[in-house]
Amino acid sequence: MTNKKLGMTLGEILITMSIMAFIAMIAIMTVKPFEKALRSLYARAFESVANASYNAYIDNSEDTFFSTPKKLCEGLIEYMNTSYTNCDIADGELATNQTTNFTDIEPHFIASNAMRFYITKQYEHTEEDDYGVDTPIKYFIVYVDLTGERPPNSTVWSEKKACDVVAFIVTESADVIPIGPPEIDTRYVTATVSFPACMCCKDGYNSTPMSYWDAKHVAWGDNIDSTEMMSLNFSNDLPADSPLKVSYPTPPQLNNGLPATTCPESCETNPTVQPCCKTGCTEETSPCDVVFDQYY
Repeated sequence: MTNKKLGMTLGEILITMSIMAFIAMIAIMTVKPFEKALRSLYARAFESVANASYNAYIDNSEDTFFSTPKKLCEGLIEYMNTSYTNCDIADGELATNQTTNFTDIEPHFIASNAMRFYITKQYEHTEEDDYGVDTPIKYFIVYVDLTGERPPNSTVWSEKKACDVVAFIVTESADVIPIGPPEIDTRYVTATVSFPACMCCKDGYNSTPMSYWDAKHVAWGDNIDSTEMMSLNFSNDLPADSPLKVSYPTPPQLNNGLPATTCPESCETNPTVQPCCKTGCTEETSPCDVVFDQYY
Protein backbone atom coordinates (compact mmCIF):
# COMPACT_ATOMS: atom_id res chain seq x y z
CA MET A 1 0.00 0.00 0.00
CA THR A 2 1.42 3.38 -1.01
CA ASN A 3 1.61 6.14 1.63
CA LYS A 4 0.16 9.44 0.40
CA LYS A 5 2.09 12.66 1.09
CA LEU A 6 -0.27 14.91 3.09
CA GLY A 7 2.07 17.72 4.17
CA MET A 8 4.95 19.86 3.00
CA THR A 9 8.59 19.26 3.66
CA LEU A 10 10.70 21.83 5.47
CA GLY A 11 12.37 22.74 2.19
CA GLU A 12 9.06 23.38 0.46
CA ILE A 13 7.90 25.55 3.36
CA LEU A 14 11.08 27.60 3.23
CA ILE A 15 10.79 28.04 -0.54
CA THR A 16 7.14 29.13 -0.20
CA MET A 17 8.00 31.61 2.54
CA SER A 18 10.86 33.01 0.45
CA ILE A 19 8.53 33.57 -2.49
CA MET A 20 5.95 35.27 -0.28
CA ALA A 21 8.63 37.49 1.29
CA PHE A 22 9.88 38.47 -2.16
CA ILE A 23 6.37 39.40 -3.33
CA ALA A 24 5.80 41.43 -0.15
CA MET A 25 9.11 43.24 -0.64
CA ILE A 26 8.17 44.16 -4.22
CA ALA A 27 4.77 45.44 -3.01
CA ILE A 28 6.42 47.60 -0.33
CA MET A 29 8.95 48.97 -2.81
CA THR A 30 6.20 50.02 -5.21
CA VAL A 31 3.93 51.59 -2.57
CA LYS A 32 6.10 53.05 0.19
CA PRO A 33 8.78 55.14 -1.60
CA PHE A 34 6.33 58.02 -2.19
CA GLU A 35 5.31 58.30 1.45
CA LYS A 36 8.92 57.96 2.59
CA ALA A 37 9.93 60.82 0.29
CA LEU A 38 6.80 62.88 0.91
CA ARG A 39 8.33 65.43 3.29
CA SER A 40 11.31 65.99 1.03
CA LEU A 41 9.13 66.39 -2.07
CA TYR A 42 6.76 68.76 -0.29
CA ALA A 43 9.62 70.85 1.13
CA ARG A 44 11.15 71.23 -2.33
CA ALA A 45 7.82 72.25 -3.85
CA PHE A 46 7.10 74.75 -1.08
CA GLU A 47 10.55 76.28 -1.23
CA SER A 48 10.47 76.50 -5.04
CA VAL A 49 7.12 78.30 -5.09
CA ALA A 50 8.02 80.57 -2.14
CA ASN A 51 11.41 81.62 -3.51
CA ALA A 52 10.18 82.12 -7.07
CA SER A 53 7.13 84.11 -5.91
CA TYR A 54 9.22 86.37 -3.70
CA ASN A 55 11.87 87.08 -6.35
CA ALA A 56 9.30 87.62 -9.07
CA TYR A 57 7.35 90.00 -6.84
CA ILE A 58 10.45 92.04 -5.99
CA ASP A 59 11.36 92.37 -9.66
CA ASN A 60 7.82 93.22 -10.77
CA SER A 61 6.34 95.07 -7.79
CA GLU A 62 5.58 98.14 -9.87
CA ASP A 63 3.59 96.11 -12.39
CA THR A 64 0.25 94.33 -12.09
CA PHE A 65 2.32 91.20 -11.79
CA PHE A 66 -0.05 88.88 -9.97
CA SER A 67 -3.16 89.95 -11.87
CA THR A 68 -3.55 86.88 -14.14
CA PRO A 69 -2.45 83.23 -14.14
CA LYS A 70 -0.28 83.99 -17.17
CA LYS A 71 1.62 86.77 -15.40
CA LEU A 72 2.16 84.62 -12.31
CA CYS A 73 3.32 81.73 -14.49
CA GLU A 74 5.80 83.94 -16.37
CA GLY A 75 7.16 85.26 -13.09
CA LEU A 76 7.57 81.83 -11.50
CA ILE A 77 9.33 80.18 -14.44
CA GLU A 78 11.87 82.99 -14.50
CA TYR A 79 13.21 81.68 -11.18
CA MET A 80 12.67 77.94 -11.62
CA ASN A 81 14.41 75.36 -13.79
CA THR A 82 11.80 74.02 -16.18
CA SER A 83 11.64 71.43 -18.95
CA TYR A 84 8.28 72.59 -20.35
CA THR A 85 6.21 75.78 -20.15
CA ASN A 86 2.79 76.87 -21.36
CA CYS A 87 1.64 80.07 -19.66
CA ASP A 88 -1.11 80.70 -22.25
CA ILE A 89 -3.70 78.22 -20.97
CA ALA A 90 -7.27 79.40 -21.61
CA ASP A 91 -9.42 80.33 -18.62
CA GLY A 92 -11.85 77.49 -19.29
CA GLU A 93 -9.05 74.93 -19.08
CA LEU A 94 -7.60 76.08 -15.75
CA ALA A 95 -7.69 73.98 -12.59
CA THR A 96 -10.12 75.25 -9.94
CA ASN A 97 -10.48 74.94 -6.18
CA GLN A 98 -12.69 71.90 -6.89
CA THR A 99 -10.35 69.95 -9.19
CA THR A 100 -9.60 66.40 -8.05
CA ASN A 101 -8.06 64.71 -11.11
CA PHE A 102 -5.10 66.28 -12.92
CA THR A 103 -4.48 63.48 -15.44
CA ASP A 104 -5.97 65.37 -18.40
CA ILE A 105 -5.25 68.96 -17.31
CA GLU A 106 -2.48 70.88 -19.04
CA PRO A 107 0.23 72.07 -16.61
CA HIS A 108 1.47 75.64 -16.81
CA PHE A 109 4.98 74.31 -16.50
CA ILE A 110 6.99 71.24 -15.59
CA ALA A 111 10.06 71.64 -13.39
CA SER A 112 13.34 69.95 -14.19
CA ASN A 113 12.66 67.50 -11.35
CA ALA A 114 9.42 66.44 -13.19
CA MET A 115 7.00 68.15 -10.75
CA ARG A 116 4.01 69.64 -12.57
CA PHE A 117 2.58 73.06 -11.69
CA TYR A 118 -0.98 74.26 -12.28
CA ILE A 119 -2.31 77.77 -11.58
CA THR A 120 -5.98 78.60 -10.99
CA LYS A 121 -7.80 81.82 -11.76
CA GLN A 122 -7.45 84.66 -9.27
CA TYR A 123 -9.67 84.49 -6.18
CA GLU A 124 -10.39 87.14 -3.55
CA HIS A 125 -10.48 86.63 0.21
CA THR A 126 -12.18 89.06 2.58
CA GLU A 127 -12.10 88.64 6.35
CA GLU A 128 -12.46 91.15 9.15
CA ASP A 129 -9.49 91.02 11.49
CA ASP A 130 -9.40 91.67 15.23
CA TYR A 131 -8.77 95.37 14.63
CA GLY A 132 -11.92 95.78 12.54
CA VAL A 133 -9.94 96.03 9.30
CA ASP A 134 -11.63 94.38 6.35
CA THR A 135 -8.97 94.16 3.62
CA PRO A 136 -9.66 92.21 0.38
CA ILE A 137 -6.72 89.97 -0.53
CA LYS A 138 -6.35 88.58 -4.04
CA TYR A 139 -4.68 85.21 -4.46
CA PHE A 140 -4.14 82.20 -6.69
CA ILE A 141 -4.00 78.52 -5.85
CA VAL A 142 -0.89 76.83 -7.23
CA TYR A 143 -1.18 73.06 -7.45
CA VAL A 144 1.94 70.91 -7.56
CA ASP A 145 1.92 67.28 -8.66
CA LEU A 146 4.82 66.01 -6.57
CA THR A 147 5.34 62.85 -8.62
CA GLY A 148 4.86 64.28 -12.11
CA GLU A 149 3.21 61.93 -14.60
CA ARG A 150 3.06 59.02 -12.16
CA PRO A 151 -0.50 58.29 -11.00
CA PRO A 152 -2.77 58.90 -9.23
CA ASN A 153 -2.33 62.65 -10.11
CA SER A 154 -5.05 63.46 -7.61
CA THR A 155 -5.91 65.78 -4.74
CA VAL A 156 -8.07 63.09 -3.12
CA TRP A 157 -6.62 62.46 0.35
CA SER A 158 -7.33 60.16 3.27
CA GLU A 159 -5.67 59.44 6.59
CA LYS A 160 -4.45 56.12 5.18
CA LYS A 161 -3.32 57.38 1.79
CA ALA A 162 -1.64 60.72 1.09
CA CYS A 163 -2.44 62.49 -2.18
CA ASP A 164 0.31 63.35 -4.68
CA VAL A 165 -1.12 66.73 -5.74
CA VAL A 166 -0.79 69.48 -3.13
CA ALA A 167 -1.82 73.14 -3.15
CA PHE A 168 -0.43 76.48 -2.02
CA ILE A 169 -2.07 79.88 -1.66
CA VAL A 170 -0.03 82.56 -3.44
CA THR A 171 -1.24 86.06 -2.56
CA GLU A 172 -0.79 89.25 -4.56
CA SER A 173 1.97 90.22 -2.13
CA ALA A 174 3.85 86.94 -2.74
CA ASP A 175 2.93 85.19 0.51
CA VAL A 176 2.91 81.41 0.05
CA ILE A 177 0.69 79.43 2.44
CA PRO A 178 -0.16 75.71 2.63
CA ILE A 179 -3.79 74.79 2.17
CA GLY A 180 -5.62 71.48 2.24
CA PRO A 181 -4.38 68.19 3.75
CA PRO A 182 -0.79 69.39 4.46
CA GLU A 183 -2.26 71.81 7.01
CA ILE A 184 -3.07 68.89 9.31
CA ASP A 185 -1.10 65.93 7.93
CA THR A 186 2.43 65.81 9.34
CA ARG A 187 3.45 63.31 6.67
CA TYR A 188 3.89 66.35 4.41
CA VAL A 189 5.33 68.96 6.74
CA THR A 190 5.74 69.90 10.38
CA ALA A 191 6.16 73.37 11.84
CA THR A 192 7.55 74.86 15.02
CA VAL A 193 6.59 78.00 16.89
CA SER A 194 9.53 80.34 17.22
CA PHE A 195 9.66 82.65 20.23
CA PRO A 196 12.16 85.47 19.57
CA ALA A 197 15.13 86.35 21.69
CA CYS A 198 14.75 89.06 24.30
CA MET A 199 16.90 90.55 27.02
CA CYS A 200 16.27 87.58 29.31
CA CYS A 201 15.93 84.77 26.81
CA LYS A 202 18.89 85.81 24.72
CA ASP A 203 18.71 82.88 22.32
CA GLY A 204 14.96 82.56 22.06
CA TYR A 205 13.45 79.10 21.74
CA ASN A 206 11.33 76.89 19.49
CA SER A 207 8.45 74.59 20.28
CA THR A 208 8.42 70.90 19.51
CA PRO A 209 7.39 70.03 15.90
CA MET A 210 3.65 69.90 15.20
CA SER A 211 1.23 70.31 12.33
CA TYR A 212 0.94 73.71 10.64
CA TRP A 213 -2.67 73.95 11.85
CA ASP A 214 -1.60 73.44 15.45
CA ALA A 215 1.44 75.72 15.17
CA LYS A 216 -0.49 78.75 13.97
CA HIS A 217 -2.94 78.42 16.85
CA VAL A 218 -0.15 77.95 19.38
CA ALA A 219 1.47 81.13 18.03
CA TRP A 220 -1.56 83.36 17.48
CA GLY A 221 -4.57 81.66 19.05
CA ASP A 222 -7.74 82.73 17.25
CA ASN A 223 -6.34 86.14 16.39
CA ILE A 224 -6.93 87.30 12.80
CA ASP A 225 -4.41 89.85 11.57
CA SER A 226 -4.54 91.08 7.98
CA THR A 227 -0.80 91.70 8.07
CA GLU A 228 -0.12 88.06 9.01
CA MET A 229 -1.35 85.96 6.10
CA MET A 230 -1.00 82.65 7.95
CA SER A 231 -3.63 83.72 10.47
CA LEU A 232 -6.30 84.16 7.78
CA ASN A 233 -8.87 81.46 7.05
CA PHE A 234 -8.57 80.95 3.31
CA SER A 235 -10.32 77.61 3.67
CA ASN A 236 -13.58 79.53 4.23
CA ASP A 237 -13.52 80.41 0.52
CA LEU A 238 -13.59 76.77 -0.57
CA PRO A 239 -16.84 75.15 -1.73
CA ALA A 240 -18.09 72.22 0.32
CA ASP A 241 -17.04 69.67 -2.32
CA SER A 242 -13.48 70.97 -2.67
CA PRO A 243 -10.80 68.32 -2.01
CA LEU A 244 -8.84 71.06 -0.21
CA LYS A 245 -11.62 71.35 2.38
CA VAL A 246 -10.40 69.15 5.22
CA SER A 247 -11.85 68.42 8.65
CA TYR A 248 -9.78 70.47 11.07
CA PRO A 249 -9.13 69.09 14.54
CA THR A 250 -9.81 71.15 17.64
CA PRO A 251 -7.02 73.74 17.71
CA PRO A 252 -4.64 73.77 20.69
CA GLN A 253 -4.60 76.66 23.11
CA LEU A 254 -2.34 79.66 22.71
CA ASN A 255 1.20 78.87 23.98
CA ASN A 256 0.44 75.15 24.27
CA GLY A 257 3.59 73.16 23.53
CA LEU A 258 5.99 75.99 24.28
CA PRO A 259 8.54 75.30 27.01
CA ALA A 260 8.31 77.27 30.23
CA THR A 261 10.83 80.05 30.41
CA THR A 262 12.56 81.02 33.63
CA CYS A 263 14.14 84.42 33.93
CA PRO A 264 17.45 84.83 35.74
CA GLU A 265 17.17 86.41 39.17
CA SER A 266 18.59 89.64 37.82
CA CYS A 267 15.58 89.94 35.52
CA GLU A 268 12.92 89.08 38.08
CA THR A 269 13.09 92.56 39.60
CA ASN A 270 13.34 94.36 36.28
CA PRO A 271 9.80 95.36 35.20
CA THR A 272 10.97 96.18 31.68
CA VAL A 273 12.50 92.78 30.99
CA GLN A 274 10.39 90.44 33.07
CA PRO A 275 7.22 90.47 30.90
CA CYS A 276 9.32 89.68 27.85
CA CYS A 277 10.39 86.39 29.38
CA LYS A 278 7.14 85.26 30.95
CA THR A 279 4.36 86.33 28.62
CA GLY A 280 5.17 84.05 25.71
CA CYS A 281 2.95 84.35 22.65
CA THR A 282 0.07 86.80 22.94
CA GLU A 283 -3.29 86.93 21.22
CA GLU A 284 -2.62 90.31 19.59
CA THR A 285 0.69 91.64 18.28
CA SER A 286 2.21 88.24 18.99
CA PRO A 287 6.02 88.12 19.00
CA CYS A 288 5.88 84.49 17.91
CA ASP A 289 6.29 83.12 14.40
CA VAL A 290 5.60 79.85 12.60
CA VAL A 291 8.56 78.17 10.93
CA PHE A 292 8.20 75.23 8.54
CA ASP A 293 10.63 72.38 9.02
CA GLN A 294 12.62 71.49 5.91
CA TYR A 295 13.56 67.99 4.78
CA TYR A 296 16.10 67.07 2.11
